[in-house]
Parts: sequence; C-alpha cells; structure tokens
Amino acid sequence: MTATMVNEGEPETRPPAPRTAHLAVGFFLALAAFVVLQAILLWLNQDAMRRNLVDRGLVQAAEADAAVRTLLVQNTVVNVLFGAADAGFALLLRRGRVWARVALTVVGMLQLFLLLVGGGLTASGLVAFALLAAGMATLWLPATSRWLAELRSLR
Repeated sequence: MTATMVNEGEPETRPPAPRTAHLAVGFFLALAAFVVLQAILLWLNQDAMRRNLVDRGLVQAAEADAAVRTLLVQNTVVNVLFGAADAGFALLLRRGRVWARVALTVVGMLQLFLLLVGGGLTASGLVAFALLAAGMATLWLPATSRWLAELRSLR
C-alpha cells in the first residue's frame, strides 16, 4: 500500500490497484508506443506510399510528393497527439487519478472513431483496435471501478 499525506499531515493509505487497472495502463501504454511507431514507419516507407497513391489513381505522379508530405505530417501530428494522450492519461491512472479513466475513455472513443472511418481494416489498424478495445474494456471492469470508487471516497 502507498502512504500519502492528506490534510494537516495525516497519513492516508491508498488501496493498491487491481490487476485490471494495471492491464488497462499496460494496454494504453502499448497503444501509445504502437501509434508513434506507426508514424515512424510511414516516414520510412514514403516511396511505397507515393506508389500506392499514384497506382490507385488518387493523385497524379507530379503531385505525389506534395501529397505524401502532407499525409505524413498530418498522420504524425495525429499519432503523436494520441500517443501522448494515451501514455499521459494511463500514467495518471496508474497514480490513482480517478478522472484519468474518463479522459482515456474520451480519447479512446475518438481514436476508435478515426480508426473506423479511416479504413481500420488494415493489419496495423486491427492491432490498434485490439489494444484499444482491451484497454477500454479493462478500464471499466468491476475491479477497476471498485478501486477508483475507493480512491474517490478517500478524497
């Protein structure tokens, strides 16, 4: 158990996090690392992206470089923001911040929406979906809910 200080120096004993909360944190940290890795891999595969855009007739060959740069920057910004949010809120949940579960849920729902409307049926989309679904599920399991309720009652 972790002892922290509350009003006027009185020690408070915080209940230990259940396995489900640890799993939720782990899934969201893994998701954060995965989305940042995805952004890095896209930068390393610019030629394949360029060919794919031209082959599918989405852009003319002369416009492909500009389109690839735009897509890479947009993707990187989105992935880094989601990665930072996933990791940051997961670490706050691990520290017992009750509101971090709601923040992770909101961010997770937004990620899920973008994943589904953005063509989530790719192999990497399925991995992201699996991590996201597992993280969201473990956030709301009864053991995690009880732990967070206990923490809320201590404040």
